[in-house]
Amino acid sequence: MLGLMLSACGGGGGDSSVSQGSNAANNPGPATVPATVPPTVPPTTVTPNQAQATPGTKKWVFDTKGLSGFFSPALGADGTIYIGANNAPLNQVTGKLYAVKADGREKWEYPAGGSTIGGVSSSAAVAADGTVYMGGYDQKLYALNANGTLKWTFQSTGVVSSTPAIGADGSVYVAAANVVYALDAASGVPKWSVKLGGTVRSSPALSASGALYAGSDDGHLTALAMADGSKKWDHDFAADGYFNLDVSGNPRPVSKNPAIASLPSIIQVDSSPAIGADGTVFVGVDGYAGPYYQSLPVGLVCALDPATGKLKWKYGTNDWVQASPVIGADGTVYVGSNGGDSVFYALNPQTGAAAWAYSVGGGVTDASLAADGSIYLGLGNNALTALTAPAAGSTDRVALSYLNYGQAQEHGGLTSLPAGKAAWNFTIPPASQLNPSTVGASPAIAADGTIYIGSEEGHLYAINGKAALAASAWPKFHGGAANSGRAGASGASSH
Repeated sequence: MLGLMLSACGGGGGDSSVSQGSNAANNPGPATVPATVPPTVPPTTVTPNQAQATPGTKKWVFDTKGLSGFFSPALGADGTIYIGANNAPLNQVTGKLYAVKADGREKWEYPAGGSTIGGVSSSAAVAADGTVYMGGYDQKLYALNANGTLKWTFQSTGVVSSTPAIGADGSVYVAAANVVYALDAASGVPKWSVKLGGTVRSSPALSASGALYAGSDDGHLTALAMADGSKKWDHDFAADGYFNLDVSGNPRPVSKNPAIASLPSIIQVDSSPAIGADGTVFVGVDGYAGPYYQSLPVGLVCALDPATGKLKWKYGTNDWVQASPVIGADGTVYVGSNGGDSVFYALNPQTGAAAWAYSVGGGVTDASLAADGSIYLGLGNNALTALTAPAAGSTDRVALSYLNYGQAQEHGGLTSLPAGKAAWNFTIPPASQLNPSTVGASPAIAADGTIYIGSEEGHLYAINGKAALAASAWPKFHGGAANSGRAGASGASSH
């Protein structure tokens, strides 16, 4: 959904020029980048890092000169932060990938695409050898060396709107349009490619058993063999019966409004899958479920058996689920719904029952989990929030406002849940007087506890935290600090 988000936001925030900056000497970039643009290095404002700095306070801020709020920062083994930023002047998209040192100084920058069309279209992913991968609006996958020079590019059949995944052997798996590719790490030459039934915006997830999971906008989650692309199974969420049968298994009433009764169900899997310690696949589902009596947003969180693709459980939320689930050290599944009345849920991994929730009140994105139990959640209202589970004995509750099918019935009449607590909020300046500065991606968490997030107003923020990334099966978007998308690679690098 990244491309749709950028269009909706207008890609605003920052200078529309594309420059080679501090990387001009060792990385000339594509020949289409104008040589007349003066090299500039975005300034960094640094606040000295005091001992035991207060969590939730600013450490430093780096100027990306463009929209970076919808990219999840990736961390290299040496602590380098990689994040994309885009501008959209006059219906053109231009952008750069930045490499930023842990102290907030620029290491290098690389332009994505040419001077007229291009831009970064996915979060970056970092391999064990330091190679950095990013997708572009020019339909290319870029492989960059650790020093910022170009290693190779792969020309795909569409915009690379999902983050690449990196196998244990270095192979790169990426989706563009409705095709999933497996690429050789050294050359970028395809090993195999498979067409799915719809556009793939879901970033592929790789299991320890050799399966690749990817969702598509035809409502399917597909499992492919990483070795040769052969199909292991395919789960059709529209065929589950949830959308046309009620909790008792009876057909739902069709709307008496002809305009609604004629609508088809539109079910999509835009969420990126998460893989549990036992291999269970967790994923979000979104869409509209006409022609029934209300054509309102549908949101589900689902758990699937990794061997067969059969549904283990499903939990109906109050709105679309496009975020990637994340998994705590105890197996708890965390995910938020996305809408005007968004809710962030903590779900039992075995049953799907909700343990507690937090009312966001605006857009909610992928969370990241810290080793001390803190849950960092980017919001659509200029904030990064640190959440904790409800304290023992707390009587605070979150009212559940279900939009479709009277889901309170489907949840046993449940209309409220214990409420999580916000430990602190970090506020980001709005992009403009009319637009909030959306934080639309999973924050990165460094080994020293520093939290990194991009924003719509054109900056990368380093925020003081207390603990490193949680040592769980899937603690953040795309599995871990390097965004490798691989089960068992949740540390600061893909080693």
